[in-house]
Amino acid sequence: MKSLIASAVLLMFVSPALMAAPAGDATVGKDVYTKRCAICHGDDGSGDTPMAAAFGPPPPPDFRSKTVQSMTDAQITNVVKNGKDRMPKQTAVNDDDIANIIAYIRTLPKVKPMAPAK
Repeated sequence: MKSLIASAVLLMFVSPALMAAPAGDATVGKDVYTKRCAICHGDDGSGDTPMAAAFGPPPPPDFRSKTVQSMTDAQITNVVKNGKDRMPKQTAVNDDDIANIIAYIRTLPKVKPMAPAK
């Protein structure tokens, strides 16, 4: 009986980790990103594109920045699903696509903050 209770308690702590959504695939994410995101966010994730400029300020965030890289996957998912600022919600991507895109964004080279102008 004691081992049954111990197993149940252990299962309560382990099962949330097992039920967590699997991490996305960055290789697949790069393909989806290129097809769906790069037109506005740039191949390099900088957000410095003619399409982004056409939408006007504020510009898209630089995906390589500390600000974006410190966002949780849930926060990024929320932006993709619900939109933010000039970005409309994205209905053409599913949850797997979003997880894969996030995995790819996490691989982008980090940028150093610009030094203040003198």
